[in-house]
Amino acid sequence: DLHSFPTRRSSDLGNFHAPAAAAPAATPTSLRAGSGSFVCSSNGTGVSCWGADAQANTQGARVSPTAVPGLEKVKISALSVGKGFAVAVDDSGTVYAWGANEVGQLGKKTDEALVNQALQVGKLPAAPSELVSGYEHTCALTQGTVWCFGSNRYGITKIGRASCRERV
Repeated sequence: DLHSFPTRRSSDLGNFHAPAAAAPAATPTSLRAGSGSFVCSSNGTGVSCWGADAQANTQGARVSPTAVPGLEKVKISALSVGKGFAVAVDDSGTVYAWGANEVGQLGKKTDEALVNQALQVGKLPAAPSELVSGYEHTCALTQGTVWCFGSNRYGITKIGRASCRERV
């Protein structure tokens, strides 16, 4: 069975169910899924996530969408999900990240391998037109320039002569 958030239409493919407890509080305008059964959505203000936690532990999985602490009143212009972590950017270009950080995925050093609230990790010159996350990194396209941060284990966050991680 497939689960639909927040509506149910018989004309949709498959057998959809929308349990009332699992529906986001408002209709999402963006939806992103990463590896590790981790999904996030936003209706333009704040972000909610559900699924397995950052270590893909389904025993601690959140079935219902749960608001990400620290983003409740933030106007979200871009959202992306990687492997066990997520990134959001507000309409002024401020970058927020949360989730797995054992190899620097969030672009900011923390003492914890798992960050359960949104951290401000940097500032872009404007809201990005594209925001994508890979296994351990995130890149944003802003005004024709690509900005990347996160783990550089495979050289992914280096473009040209400079590390993009330093730009964000």
